[in-house]
Amino acid sequence: PGRPDPAPGPGPARPPDPPAPCPALPRRQFACPRPRTESEMRRWAPGLRGSLRVAAFPGRALPRRALASGAERPDLFSFRERQFLKRGHFYEAVEINKTMGKIYEADEALIPPHESEAFPAITDLNLLGETVRVPLDAPHAPRCTLVTYSFRDFGFEMLDGWMVPFDAEFPSAGEATAVQQISFCEYAFLGFFRSTFVSNLRKAVPSEHAQRRLVLNFGGAHAFCEALRVPNRLTGYAALVDARGRIRWRACGSATDAEVGRMLSCAARLVEDPGNAPEVGRGGA
Repeated sequence: PGRPDPAPGPGPARPPDPPAPCPALPRRQFACPRPRTESEMRRWAPGLRGSLRVAAFPGRALPRRALASGAERPDLFSFRERQFLKRGHFYEAVEINKTMGKIYEADEALIPPHESEAFPAITDLNLLGETVRVPLDAPHAPRCTLVTYSFRDFGFEMLDGWMVPFDAEFPSAGEATAVQQISFCEYAFLGFFRSTFVSNLRKAVPSEHAQRRLVLNFGGAHAFCEALRVPNRLTGYAALVDARGRIRWRACGSATDAEVGRMLSCAARLVEDPGNAPEVGRGGA
């Protein structure tokens, strides 16, 4: 008979089981996602405090009124904040490339007085160092004032297309018509270099008459854009202002022949309107 099979011995050593993973630590609660839309901002705003506010809105502060508890307000966010969320500087440049600065067409006719809004007054120095108010106030307010304004060099170069035909049509500026121009620098600290800006603008505007009507403003661009709901800061704008400081006609971008014709026609109507007179008692700024 054969030999019996040997008893099975111990097999190869089995590797030890890996240690159980440590439980994940809870995430810190202040690392909240950044809201992307206005509706998301409205949901997040009432609960944001301290570091939460910085984490959700890095680099910029949420308006203080947005942090107040209570009923939701329809004007919770400023116009500038809404535009920053919807558009931003990149989208302004994209829009300019698509439209070449023509964000909207010029008005076909005068805006009715009851639907018009007041032009925000700007008081600053022109290129000759004189203090000028835009628009001119009573009793020196003309019946029609063409006010052009820009925030960048691209828009600044477009404004002559509106001012030159206006000067040719109404050469004798005085009680009837006037032309004023505002060039905005968004940052107030650049006012320390005002002499440099003035020197460069004098080269671009050699005429003394043009230098007298060109006002250079530092730091007032944000409030101005919010007041007039400026859709894009890269283009140039033109507006006809009546004797009471109301905006009666608007345009933007490069002037076309048709738009220039509308502007001159609306300006003539303002000059001939007997009811368009400076408001008695309207103080200066």
